Amino acid sequence: MANYEKVHITSFRKGDKADLGYRNALIQLGFREAELLTEFGYPTQEMVLYQQGEIHD
Repeated sequence: MANYEKVHITSFRKGDKADLGYRNALIQLGFREAELLTEFGYPTQEMVLYQQGEIHD
């Protein structure tokens, strides 16, 4: 099994009325906001969970 330094997932952008709380749940789990994206024509945002101890900004 591979050892990953980060976990990437996409979610709703901040303020998106379609978000039923998934974004806050990800943030509570330790995910951080990253790049703004568009997937299948819909605005999303990448969320990243860093492995404990990893250096990031």
